[in-house]
Amino acid sequence: MGSTAIHLDLLIERMLKANASELRLSVEAIPKIYLESQFKNCGPRPLTNDDMIQIMKSITPDAVQEQLRDTDQACFDFNFGNEYRLFVRISHWNDTPTIVIRPDDLSRNAK
Repeated sequence: MGSTAIHLDLLIERMLKANASELRLSVEAIPKIYLESQFKNCGPRPLTNDDMIQIMKSITPDAVQEQLRDTDQACFDFNFGNEYRLFVRISHWNDTPTIVIRPDDLSRNAK
């Protein structure tokens, strides 16, 4: 476990191409997209704690990382390429982080 690299950009691209409403990442779970009222696997393997830390640090602004040290949840958004705006919610309960990434409907409709 942990031998195959997890590439967040590829997971996001899968979510967008499938027109899924969200990408959900959690420790010890295979990345999933929410499509047609159900979650479907979209990653190569369950995520490790190290994977989640790498993903969180790669997309989370410094101020939000500081906020996460003091709270159980934080939200922010970021641009993905030139066409999409993505909203992110990071929850951290019982030492188990979860990341939910959703496309902004306006950027999706512009496609």
